[in-house]
Amino acid sequence: MQDKVYRILEFDRILEKVSSYCNSEEARYAMMKTEALTERRKLEELLDTVSEAVTLTRLRGRVPLGGYVPATEFIIHAHKGGSLREAALLRISKNIRYACQTKEYLEKRSDAPLSLPITDDIAYEIGDFSSLSREIDRAVISEDELSDAASPELGRIRAQIRRTNASIKDKLLSSVRGGEKYLQDSIVTMRGGRYVVPVKSEYRSSVEGIVHDTSQSGSTLFIEPQAVVNLNNDLKQLQIKEQREIDRILAELSSRVEANATGLKHNEELLVMLDGIFARAAYAYEFDYTRPLIASGTEVVLKKARHPLLDPKKAVASDISVGQDYTQIVITGPNTGGKTVTLKTLGLCCLMGQAGLFIPADEGSSIPIFRDIFADIGDEQSIAQSLSTFSAHMKNIVEILSSTGEDCLVLLDELGAGTDPSEGAALAKAILRKVKESGALSVATTHYNEIKQYALTEPGVVNASVEFDTVELKPTYRLSIGLPGKSNAFEISRRLGLSEDIIDAAREDMTTSDVRFEDMISSLQKKLTDTSRVNAEARRLRDEAEKSSSELRAELERYKKSRDEQYQKAVTEARKILAETREETKRILAEARKAGGSSHEIFRIQTALSESMKKESERLSELAPGLSPASSKKGKTDD
Repeated sequence: MQDKVYRILEFDRILEKVSSYCNSEEARYAMMKTEALTERRKLEELLDTVSEAVTLTRLRGRVPLGGYVPATEFIIHAHKGGSLREAALLRISKNIRYACQTKEYLEKRSDAPLSLPITDDIAYEIGDFSSLSREIDRAVISEDELSDAASPELGRIRAQIRRTNASIKDKLLSSVRGGEKYLQDSIVTMRGGRYVVPVKSEYRSSVEGIVHDTSQSGSTLFIEPQAVVNLNNDLKQLQIKEQREIDRILAELSSRVEANATGLKHNEELLVMLDGIFARAAYAYEFDYTRPLIASGTEVVLKKARHPLLDPKKAVASDISVGQDYTQIVITGPNTGGKTVTLKTLGLCCLMGQAGLFIPADEGSSIPIFRDIFADIGDEQSIAQSLSTFSAHMKNIVEILSSTGEDCLVLLDELGAGTDPSEGAALAKAILRKVKESGALSVATTHYNEIKQYALTEPGVVNASVEFDTVELKPTYRLSIGLPGKSNAFEISRRLGLSEDIIDAAREDMTTSDVRFEDMISSLQKKLTDTSRVNAEARRLRDEAEKSSSELRAELERYKKSRDEQYQKAVTEARKILAETREETKRILAEARKAGGSSHEIFRIQTALSESMKKESERLSELAPGLSPASSKKGKTDD
């Protein structure tokens, strides 16, 4: 797609916003070079990856790449046999830790059972070079210093250097003790890597040794006393040995980097790629954008789409669809009513989706894969640039007509404006027909009644309008597809105080057909407003009825639950009493036998009690079906 359309639609500003979420300059640079993808497989895979990244961002926060700076150049240098210095090795070690942390972040499963096949594959590809990182960190303690523990030899040499330094300082202090009158200062310093003392120039002959430097005024000589010359020589030799050992250690660490260069470089590429992916995810998550569906055909369906560069709290959402029942939309309405914003919202949502970005629209919104998007927009609202001249517009439109076709989207703002109205309207209709015949989807804005009439009669073309509140004298920015809009010039002028006689005179100058057409639009708009009001009231009543019904159902459920609980409690209590009665019956019969009652009398009492118990058990079984016949039989008393 042309860079010009990115600039016209301000897609570059979207990329700037997304790139601000990147951690590395490399990822930011790559993001600013992002282009719309036209291959379905690559686009779907990118959106799948961003979707997984959004899920991880929601559950675990940002990916742990804050402060990440790629070290690819150092790895390549080592791969070519070069030796790396301390700072480069530390950068590589730090990035190995970044890679390990990122791998752990991607693979963590303790927060929720997730299915993240793409990021799982990326995590699997990240190599573990933690042993190399530990080796570097053990040896390198700063960007210009190795640790004494980097090697036994380096530790031994440095211990000798410390002892030699101490010996030199002791000898120098003893050699100058008592000779303060010769010295400019009672200090020991260094010149050319050798210890010296500052001697007044007039006492040069009093101090035996080698002059290494002179002060700028010439009054001080920096002399290496003869007593420490040999020790200074020893120190110099030790320092040479130290540097050789440092170079050897750095070369050895560099060779370790070289041995793992391919894996380390691949890690760097993965981290930069993930940096860009999670920048997309963070942008989508912060603004609550959604993943667009990729349509198999050429239709665009945007549900409650908002312009991504406007304040989310103030941007008005609109439903925009084209490519199903119609392939061309003509948007009309007053200036500053939101026509240009609608064009840009449509274009930006399509570009963002094809760039693997989530879009400012509701779930279920879909876009096709456009081969190209063209735009000729002169922005009266100063969202981008001021209006171009008619010639510049025509030049741009000529380029569009020569390139557009199927699988393209064409956005035309104020088509035919800037010239004679009758000629402009005629040109606009001819251009719109040409675009439609090419097979492209297109949306155009206009003020011309002729274009509104064209949209009413031309197959596959539909009118749309942006609403304007003539009472408040401000646009609502809501898009209404299927109804042409009015310029509302008379209503606005009347509200602003223009006298009625001037307005009447203006209306008389309009052609009869124009008046009828405007009156028809007003009538349609009133009917639409009335219908919308009725629909809104119907929806309100329906919602209230559903709410009341839901509350009644909930209350009924609570009643049933309470009733069942009380019922079960009563049945349980009855069973308990029945069981106690059985036990009491047995006790009474047992006492009657002990008291010597006649068998006939005991049998009569037993039969009466059994019959009574049987009836109570049957009644309880009817009340509580869970009481089985078997349990009823058990209700009979035993001898």
